[in-house]
Amino acid sequence: MSEHTVVARDLPDGSEVSLAGPDAVCAGATPISRALAGWLEYVLALPFEAGVRWLDEEKSDRDFGVERISEKERVLVAPEARVRLPIATIQGALKALLEARLGGELFWLFRPRPFAFLPSAADRTFVEDLERRVRGFDDELRAGELAPGTESARRLLLLAEIEEAGLLERTLGTEKLYWLRVWGLPGLASVAAAARDLWDYFRSPERARHLGEPPPVRLIGTRVSLDWMRAPAPIPTGWSSELWLAVVERCLRDFEPLPPGAKGQLMVAQGRVSAQVLWRREDGEHPALYGARLSERAEASAR
Repeated sequence: MSEHTVVARDLPDGSEVSLAGPDAVCAGATPISRALAGWLEYVLALPFEAGVRWLDEEKSDRDFGVERISEKERVLVAPEARVRLPIATIQGALKALLEARLGGELFWLFRPRPFAFLPSAADRTFVEDLERRVRGFDDELRAGELAPGTESARRLLLLAEIEEAGLLERTLGTEKLYWLRVWGLPGLASVAAAARDLWDYFRSPERARHLGEPPPVRLIGTRVSLDWMRAPAPIPTGWSSELWLAVVERCLRDFEPLPPGAKGQLMVAQGRVSAQVLWRREDGEHPALYGARLSERAEASAR
């Protein structure tokens, strides 16, 4: 077996796990290496979300299991043996096996409809480059350096790239957020967290009750911007964030069609609460809520 076929080496008994045959099946020569090989094959055959849980949680099935020892170590259970390994060794073996099976695919996790629950090297390069553009845009926006037309065009382009990175879909959203944080990419991490929160809102009972609409199929073009979640506005005292947003979104819907223009505002009044609500056409067509200012007569608390 050639050197490049090794997916894990220096196991507790000195053995290694290699790839056997054209189908890239894991194989080992000792009980420990066979146990790891069988466990890897088992986990990669699971649905993505289930496979992730077999790294993060204590799980067991008829023949295989995993026990969490610490943040950095796991015990893998297989019919042949129990193997205590660093999580980095397990992830490295999974990545090596994925490389063999996915062939020339560059992007595994950060893409629409991901291929795997672990990122490739190209995934990291891609999102690090995208992070620079997102943070640059945020910095220029805060400094007031962008003309209205430039701001809209840049935002639309970035949203398209963010969607292409798979950051606006629910599939493996938690895993994408985890790696963005591990790699120290706060701009994209805030986008991924906002997408997660926005999907939760769109499926909330508060929204269903107040709008009577099904959740959208994608986030771009909805009535709520990611920025509503990235930099949450104050909410009235005694209101939940979901209820307040549902009421504001319903008001935006009731005011449609809105006047022409890239941006605008409307007033929302609910009992003692009133607010100036800000909207903009992020996709060039549909108005999306991105902020609100409560009036002085409305008591507010930080979200």
